Amino acid sequence: MVAKETWASVARRIASSLETMTVQNLSAQPPFITKDGSTIRSILDRANAPVQNQSLAEARVPAGGRIERHYHKMAEELYFILEGAGEIELDGERHTVRRGDAILILSLRVFSVCSRIARCFSSSDLVNSAALTGS
Repeated sequence: MVAKETWASVARRIASSLETMTVQNLSAQPPFITKDGSTIRSILDRANAPVQNQSLAEARVPAGGRIERHYHKMAEELYFILEGAGEIELDGERHTVRRGDAILILSLRVFSVCSRIARCFSSSDLVNSAALTGS
């Protein structure tokens, strides 16, 4: 049986993580392919950094590809478009996005991402980042 953490122990862990810096290079992170064909490289997450409900990842979505509709129970997701353009569907409403756009998606909101030709960074779980790519 695993003991639940107390608020004090969580606060100490968070405080200690704020006193440190973690640096991970994108090129050192192994990619994996999702069911929808996107290529993801997790840069910072609970496996390699002192984070709680956040992560930082690169997501490359091939031109004409899409990240399937989904939502995050507790996490907010941030996207920053690095290249190209695409479309984000949020709760059935479509928004065109392009290079330089930053998008915030609150928790429990159903969304998908469609790439025309793009690359973006998506931030999930309070802060996670993704990429739309047409290459």
